Amino acid sequence: MKTKVNLKKENYVPIAVICFARPRHLKDMIHALLENPEANNSEIFFFIDKTDDFRNENLNKEVLKICSQKWDFKKTHIITNTINKGLKNQIIDSATFMAMKYPAFILLEDDVMVSKNFLEYMNLSLNKYKNSNVFHINGFNYNNSINKPSKAYVSTLMFSWGWATWSDKWLEFVNTPNFDSNKIAKASKKQINRF
Repeated sequence: MKTKVNLKKENYVPIAVICFARPRHLKDMIHALLENPEANNSEIFFFIDKTDDFRNENLNKEVLKICSQKWDFKKTHIITNTINKGLKNQIIDSATFMAMKYPAFILLEDDVMVSKNFLEYMNLSLNKYKNSNVFHINGFNYNNSINKPSKAYVSTLMFSWGWATWSDKWLEFVNTPNFDSNKIAKASKKQINRF
């Protein structure tokens, strides 16, 4: 039996976007997000990491200029780093920042392209599974013979290509005594291609 989840526009969760020196990708991602009807009722946070070299500094100036434009989101926030954190620490710190302010959030990297149903899917899923043992909602699905790309299913895999979670679950995860961000590894292309 399917349950219908009603979601009011004032309950849309905020979106965090991790940005670094990819202005063209960022602009494309913003335009894709704005194709979602929920975008104009969603707050967006742009987290811009400090550059580590001159070439990226000029690109990051373009990123800041793009983030500063008048976009059709409910509200726009720009947070810039004073040091270069690197992607892993930027994601952890940004997610923790969001978790300290909101009950749930969506996190995207600046090069992720989303469908016009992305925000609806994320918001409905966060609402539907908030009292379950689900840790996060993936916005990505491999197209393979085991699962159908249009169906939601339970998995133990975590994909970083657009995801959402609840703040209490995120904070519990990062505050566990044995949490070690150094153990969060980058998957190699060989590991990714196994799927």
